[in-house]
Amino acid sequence: MADVVWTVSHPELSGAERCRLEPSATGWLLTGLVVAVFEQAPIDVRYEVAVGDDWVTRSVMVAADRLRQPRTLRLDRDLDGGWRVDGAAAPALDGCVDVDLGITPVTNTLPIRRLGLEVGAERAITVAWVKFPALTVARGRQTYTRIADDAWRYSSDSFAADLTVDADGLVVRYGDDLWHRVGE
Repeated sequence: MADVVWTVSHPELSGAERCRLEPSATGWLLTGLVVAVFEQAPIDVRYEVAVGDDWVTRSVMVAADRLRQPRTLRLDRDLDGGWRVDGAAAPALDGCVDVDLGITPVTNTLPIRRLGLEVGAERAITVAWVKFPALTVARGRQTYTRIADDAWRYSSDSFAADLTVDADGLVVRYGDDLWHRVGE
């Protein structure tokens, strides 16, 4: 089990997050709360991501409140790789293994743990990418390269960042100054 706090400093997002990683009856559960200013307005986001022992996403719950406009989102992935968004089939996401919550570094843990790459190895993946603050979901392509025992390079489209992680695969530092762990 891990319990960590991150801070984030970016022109579009500044604030803090508390995240827990704990075993569940069927795998692992990641829960968290982000309290921040996003695009110059306060936002709070609660999430719960359930993964199997294989670190494949099974379900995701997100509740966000920005400008007094609460929104919720539920994603479910079946064992055949099919996805449902708020109960409706989402064939555009079929085949995605991981979820990426775009407001937290915690979902980087999923492919890091699942892929288990050797140093120097690289793998491209597709993800169900949850965009904030609208809580829309799109198919995304990402690449993870293991650059050291405790470091990975993450890239998506034209964005890239180096991630330093702990033994659980949780981010310690994301980029030079984006997300930074301040407590555990």
